Parts: sequence; C-alpha cells; structure tokens
Amino acid sequence: MKGYGSILYWMAPTIVSAVVFLGCVLFHSAPLDAGTIFTVLATLRIMSEPVRMIPEALFVLPDASLFFHSNVTMEWLTLRIETLQNLTVFTAALLLIPVPMDYVSPGLVGLSLSYAFTLTQAQIFWTRWFCNLSNYVISIERIKQFVHIPAEPPAIVEDNKPPTSWPWKGRIDLQSLEIRYRPNAPIVLKGITCTFKEGSRVGVVGRTGSGKTTLISALFRLVEPSRGNIIIDEIDICSLGLKDLRTKLSIIPQEATLFKGSITTNFDPLGLYLDDEIWKVNN
Repeated sequence: MKGYGSILYWMAPTIVSAVVFLGCVLFHSAPLDAGTIFTVLATLRIMSEPVRMIPEALFVLPDASLFFHSNVTMEWLTLRIETLQNLTVFTAALLLIPVPMDYVSPGLVGLSLSYAFTLTQAQIFWTRWFCNLSNYVISIERIKQFVHIPAEPPAIVEDNKPPTSWPWKGRIDLQSLEIRYRPNAPIVLKGITCTFKEGSRVGVVGRTGSGKTTLISALFRLVEPSRGNIIIDEIDICSLGLKDLRTKLSIIPQEATLFKGSITTNFDPLGLYLDDEIWKVNN
C-alpha cells in the first residue's frame, strides 16, 4: 500500500491537470478558483438555499469564455508534458531494477529519481511561465501597432469652418470617389460619380460587401477618400475638421441602442442644447 501511495502522490499533478482539462472541455468555461467557489457557498448560505443548488450556481458564475481557449490549451500542454515525463521516469525506474546493486548504488538511484520528479515540476512551471510571457508579449505588440497608427485629421480647422446653418439643403455630390481601407489594400469604391438631390429619399441596394457601409463611412470621414471629392452643399467635406463635419450630420443606426445614463444624455450626449429645446424637439 505504501508503494501505491507514493505513486498516487507523484501522479497527483497529472491527475489534477486531467480533471481540470476535462472540466474545461465539458463545461466550456475556464476553471474555477477556490475563492469563487467559496463566494458562491457563502451566498447560498446567506440565501438559505439547499446544497442541491450548488451545481446550478456554478453555471451562473460570471462567464470566463474569453479565457476558455487559453486555459484549455495550457491544460492540454501540461497534461501531455506530465504524462510524457512520468512515463519517462517510470521507464527509467523499470530499467534500473535489473541493474546489479554493485554497479549502481541504491542511494544514487533514489537520488536520481527524486531529482527527476523535481525536474518534472520545474519544467511544468517554466512552461506555464513561458506561455504567460508569450501572451504578455502579444499585448506589447498590439501597443506598438497602436503607437504607429496614423493620427486622424484635426477636429477643427480654424481657417475653414462651415457656416452655422450648413448644410442648408442637403445636396450630396460624389465626384470620382475612390476609397480603400489601407494604402496597399484594393479599392472598395471605384470611381463613383453621382448626385443625391436635396429633399429626396435614396435607397442604396447591394449584396454583402458591395460598399454600402463604406459609402456611409465616407460621409462621416471614418474612411478617408483616396481619390475624388465629396461635396455637401458646395463645400468639400475633406477640407473641414472632423468635429465640424460630424456634428452637422446625423445617422440612424440599424439597431436601436440606449446608452447608459438619462434620456437627456441619449438625446444630447455632447450637452449642446438646453432641456427645453430637447423637449420641444421630442414633442
């Protein structure tokens, strides 16, 4: 029994990793830590709920699906490393059994096996540490990409501010408009020339990826034209500041969205109007 106890002791990390890995796969969530489980137990005790509600409570914990794939991959790697190293140590121990005692001393055999088990845990530790370091290095790469993103055009161009009443009609002229999302990307809108007359309702119809959203994005200069002009009531929008342009235009999204806050802040998020003016428009 002592021998089986020693085997279970040394195989405990592998068994725990296997259980955690299976739990991640079956329940499609990251493994729960002890603090979270104790919090659930305390909450159930306060609510005087029976113990049978504990399994159901584990499923309503905050979803950790963002870390699901990372944790499953980590447990997958740990399980296989521990299995291979335990098999290696077990094979080495079996091969040492027929070796004569005069050739290798038992003390040296026991010392080598002890260090072999220690090396297993050390390799698991360094493997986890290296995986976490790789994840953090990815964050640094993203920050480096954000640092080199080109800056947007100025919000306000003092020398070319639109009139207060602009746009007074709403006529939109597209002149040989070409748009691409990156300098080396293919052209999405290819030389569009058309006119949207003031006071008219125009429907833009097309298949998915045909450029309908890109056209709307170009009106708000979310994507800068690579060639051509967009003229609204005789003013080229590319010559205006982004704030001056976007505060003069409005868009109704396809999906209704209610932002956090009061109804007033949803009507006027920038706080440009008085409550009486908002209520007058609402009525």
